[in-house]
Amino acid sequence: MSGLAAARAAPCAPAIAARTSAGASSSLARTPAGTGVSGRSWNRRLASETSGPLRQASRALPRVAAAGAAPGGSSDHDEFAPKTRPKPRAEVVAAAVSVPSVQSVEDEFRDRADSLAGGEDSKNENGKGGGGARRGDPQTAAHQEGVRQGWPLAKLLESLPPIPVVADDAGDSQSARRGGTSDDARTSAPRMTASEASAHLRLYETLVEHGRLHNALELLRALRSAGVTKLGTRVSHKNFLRQCARREAIAVAFEFVAFVDINDVRVYNMLLSACARAGDARAGFAAFVMMYDAGVKPDCRAYTTLISACAKAGDVEKAFETFRRMEMDQVEPSVVTYGALMDALSRRVLELTNRGTGKGQRRDTASREPREGSRVPPLASLPTDAESERSVNDALPHGDGYFAEEIARTLRRCFALREEMDDAGIAPDEYVLNSMVSACGRAAVCAPVAKDALRRAFAVYDEMERSRLSCDAYTYASLITGCVNANDPTRALEVYQKSGEVKVKRTAAVFAAAAHACGSDALPNGPDLQRALDVWRDMRNENVAPDAMLYATLVDVAGRAGERRVAERVTAEMERDGTPPTAAVFAALAGVAAREGDSEGVERVLSDMTQRGVHPVREVFSALVAAAGRRGDAEAA
Repeated sequence: MSGLAAARAAPCAPAIAARTSAGASSSLARTPAGTGVSGRSWNRRLASETSGPLRQASRALPRVAAAGAAPGGSSDHDEFAPKTRPKPRAEVVAAAVSVPSVQSVEDEFRDRADSLAGGEDSKNENGKGGGGARRGDPQTAAHQEGVRQGWPLAKLLESLPPIPVVADDAGDSQSARRGGTSDDARTSAPRMTASEASAHLRLYETLVEHGRLHNALELLRALRSAGVTKLGTRVSHKNFLRQCARREAIAVAFEFVAFVDINDVRVYNMLLSACARAGDARAGFAAFVMMYDAGVKPDCRAYTTLISACAKAGDVEKAFETFRRMEMDQVEPSVVTYGALMDALSRRVLELTNRGTGKGQRRDTASREPREGSRVPPLASLPTDAESERSVNDALPHGDGYFAEEIARTLRRCFALREEMDDAGIAPDEYVLNSMVSACGRAAVCAPVAKDALRRAFAVYDEMERSRLSCDAYTYASLITGCVNANDPTRALEVYQKSGEVKVKRTAAVFAAAAHACGSDALPNGPDLQRALDVWRDMRNENVAPDAMLYATLVDVAGRAGERRVAERVTAEMERDGTPPTAAVFAALAGVAAREGDSEGVERVLSDMTQRGVHPVREVFSALVAAAGRRGDAEAA
């Protein structure tokens, strides 16, 4: 590919996104399908539980359209992540626990990148000479200091040899009109060699290291215009795309892949990992379009990463459509693929419980459709008027029976997927089973399915104990939260006690879940503040740093126990530890004041939130109304 053609191909990412966002089918549908659908039992079970259109889609070649864009989240399925399990978030709210760890996709560039970091500056990760910022080079040190101070690219280039302008677009066009090529136009001008560009490539590595990705790509384009060839093999693909993933800079990642123009599936897998980390399913499908256009065949890792991107975007149906397409293309799934699918189902349960309890986005009851611009795509089948009029006995708290049915259906799909793994001869790992426990624990907040969900969660837990797979902190946090959601705090504390006996390395999520159980009114003697303080001491003894959610939970337990002074001491200790209070902490403090009818105390909390720049949440205003009601001031309420 000539320099002009590469430069013109660089802006292809916006064009690809436009093609997918306009509703056009992705190249997944345009590529030749496999000889037939795999004869596995899961597709038949899935078809029996879905509506007619989805059943027809499972028989025919699915057209996997681009999913809607969504803001990203934490990465738990990423080529760039280390192989160790990432720490789960400490979220202890009814119907929520931190997202399960999904096995990281192995990075094929990791070993070579590690050797590069170890001092092999003469070769980059692609096995070619050049590139790599030399730590002991005074010029590199000066550039690093300049980048830290925010110098523009032109000033950084002043200390380097000037980059010649060999030919511009006009010259290329004139040469093309004379029957020549852009490379012919450059032959008459002095070309910059790779050795002459070594200092510029070190500056490029410095820019990438500090996240100046647009400047780094601009420098590469200037070097290519100066005649430096094979730049795609002289720079580190992983370093650039890893920085894109960390900053969720998806657009510049697409520009970089188009610029290097290397038909290697590993490069596209890293691009997909960046899309998955950002939770941008639309960009993931655009990356697939780009792969097919380049003649690169997706492998298992590519499909798995796209499924993970769909899961983080909240589009479980697109994740399963991608999985069915994977089978049609006769690409064998791995245990990591099933882990990504199970994670998608677990996230779906969380989304349904949040919407059913009013914590997420609600359906528009007039139109039976989600609100415009909703992050969560429409469900496969929306309820009819008759279904919407069912008895409230079948409903979620503050929700309707529709959510209960969808939660139960999603749980059935979890265990059907597990049976599919058994039929395929793939043994589940701890990531798959943890996702199943998490899904059951989240579903336990739904009263109609709480008993069955908790039974299933402990059945999976017993299986993990019988097998060689180890139960970790995430397993116990999910179980404890599931017990609390099912209104069984006594059992939750028994699980917490067992987690200490088996010497699990417990995290803040486990302690926060146990403290949440101590504040339940379903305990024999009501909220147990002393037990919550014992949990706090266990946390300190195990040298676990508390987070804002754990502080908020302890403040709430103290308020439920009627110990406002303890709640204030916990808040003071939080300030001493240097943990900034979050909206959840302020909401807990407002709730403590509201229980005593202290409207002024709630107003002080609201004022403190405003001064600290924390956006007031609905719970604080509800506490203000409740405090006025307890005081008997109907007009103020």
